[in-house]
Amino acid sequence: MKVKIVKLNKIKQYLSIVKNISPIRIGNGEDEGNGLILIDKHAVISGTTLAGAFRNFLNNKDSSIYDLVFGEEGDISSIYFYDSFSIEEIDIKDLKCREHVKIDYKTSSSFEKCLFNEYHILEGKTFNLTFEIRGFELCEEKYTELCKMLEEFIELLSDGKIAIGSNKTFGFGNLKSVDGYIYEHEFDLSDKIELSRYLETERIEKEKLETKRIEHFENNEINVCFKAYCEDGFIVKGSSERRPIKKDGGDKIYIISSSTIKGVIRNYIDKIYRTLDADMKDIETIFGKRVNDNRELKDRDNSLGKVIFYDVKVKDFKLQTYNRIKIDRFTGGAMGGSLFSEDLLTVPGCSPVKFNITVKQGDRKALALILLTLRDIGLGHLPIGSGSNVGYGRFKGTSITVKDTDCQKYTVTFKDKGEFDGNLCKFEQIISEGLR
Repeated sequence: MKVKIVKLNKIKQYLSIVKNISPIRIGNGEDEGNGLILIDKHAVISGTTLAGAFRNFLNNKDSSIYDLVFGEEGDISSIYFYDSFSIEEIDIKDLKCREHVKIDYKTSSSFEKCLFNEYHILEGKTFNLTFEIRGFELCEEKYTELCKMLEEFIELLSDGKIAIGSNKTFGFGNLKSVDGYIYEHEFDLSDKIELSRYLETERIEKEKLETKRIEHFENNEINVCFKAYCEDGFIVKGSSERRPIKKDGGDKIYIISSSTIKGVIRNYIDKIYRTLDADMKDIETIFGKRVNDNRELKDRDNSLGKVIFYDVKVKDFKLQTYNRIKIDRFTGGAMGGSLFSEDLLTVPGCSPVKFNITVKQGDRKALALILLTLRDIGLGHLPIGSGSNVGYGRFKGTSITVKDTDCQKYTVTFKDKGEFDGNLCKFEQIISEGLR
């Protein structure tokens, strides 16, 4: 006796109201202008960007629904990813530009003529993310799994666990739910009333949907917080930025970009590996690799790496002007007309800054190497920025805190003369296990 498989005819809509809690960069594929998708002064999170993030999400799942969404060319997807426009208009003050250089890690120097600029949108913009599952001619089992996968994706996206856009390993593209809810409604198109209600719906709106509280999934990330100060001053060229702030009582905030921090740490670990003649594939696995020599890291072949770096926001600082002259290294004299100035910042010991780093998938080797590098930065062995040959850029660490995947926290504090206090046994265990 054959079992009759009942085919469904349903549509389910989802809405999540989010804000970007970190800078966001979603490009239009053009080099001219600012390279961002902006329509009528509103930022856009394109449906293709969300679809790409969902594709990457499914690649890490043992799921049989991939072909329902990303089947053969010409097939109709069972999920519609809609473009999302920021509620707020984007003004010139919401756009920031950073300079980047392409680094040759073998020589620890930049490639010639490889300076480029990238614009991004500052945090705090509100977006209504909308999705629609079209369960036409699907069996109950497939439809249920499709809904489950999309809901998990939306929850992770709305909880900052999945980033979107480019520069994700620099801490860009993190979103957070405004109210902690996902809004959803299912239409049974075999019912005339439900069918009419769906046909009368012009757009997915919060008032027409039911609420569902966002769940927090099991954590597979390790968060590292390194606190340090710099009383001798540091200079960060190009990639740093200053911007006004209204909170916290200050009028300026100084940003040490995440790309600068990543460059310092990656370069240091790269030197260690080359000295030991170790397998350089570990570096690509940890920090990511470039695909087809493209500036932007792609979401395939695990090219994004396992470590995410975040901007360092310096709020309590003293700013000075450091005048320098460019030297002709052949003659040893000053080059004519080459006087220039740079910002020299000092951070007092009473207000250390925080360097935040996330290690994805609980990677113990990456964590061990990061901790050893932060230790050397905190001891002043590894400077940040330029001017290290004249004593600038040397930070003094106050503490390193690790929040493990089980949400347990372990802290080591810096003392005088290179000594430490705190959970030393746990840190030694992490490092020995990671480098085994």
